[in-house]
Amino acid sequence: MPSDTTELQAAFRRVVQKGNVPKLKGGQGANADAQFIQAALTVSNETKAQFVVDFNASYTTEQFDELIQQLIKLISQE
Repeated sequence: MPSDTTELQAAFRRVVQKGNVPKLKGGQGANADAQFIQAALTVSNETKAQFVVDFNASYTTEQFDELIQQLIKLISQE
């Protein structure tokens, strides 16, 4: 995955422009994954494109719950 959200958004747009579905690699930690998902959602809303997040079974149930809580926090700030 790109090293920051700006790079991710640019890569997302390039993939969409080629007619493909962007696939994010998750499992970088709840905070990092939440920030990247939020950045992807921003571009997805602009482009009306869908995307996939592959966590590759990297989270325990507790860690996944932490990710969901991070996403809820980020979304509620908008």
